[in-house]
Amino acid sequence: MTLLTNEELLFSSEGSDIILTNQRLQFTESEWGYAHRTIVFLENISSVEVRFQSNVWLIAFSVILAFSGMFMHNSQDLTSESHNGWLILGFGSSIFTLVLWWFTRKRILTIYSFGGQAMSVEIQKFGDRVIEDFLQKLFQAKVNRSNSMGRLLGTG
Repeated sequence: MTLLTNEELLFSSEGSDIILTNQRLQFTESEWGYAHRTIVFLENISSVEVRFQSNVWLIAFSVILAFSGMFMHNSQDLTSESHNGWLILGFGSSIFTLVLWWFTRKRILTIYSFGGQAMSVEIQKFGDRVIEDFLQKLFQAKVNRSNSMGRLLGTG
């Protein structure tokens, strides 16, 4: 991103997915041949959201698989060759589903702007400290930008 006049870089993520300056914020998202870039001036940001997103139905399915394995295990004749097979299949499938749930969870940062579309980017690769640092810099830059815009317009 080429900086504008009097613009300073405040934050840049690894790979430059998120770039914050004292005047604007840029999100770049690219994967598997898809590329999307959104830029918003700080004075147009209305709210910020950080949330976890996961497929809760995978947890429910995991529990159902475990109980199914136990049910089939208990309903089999103790002399049957498949007596323990159902238990192993049920619990094995349940553990696999829980691992799948764990690796499909996402932490998402969404920035909402006045009159524009919401900008979302996955931030699970960032630690809590990096996210807090980014948010603090974003809020401070927005306050500073709003104050300087007010002075330019004669209202501050």
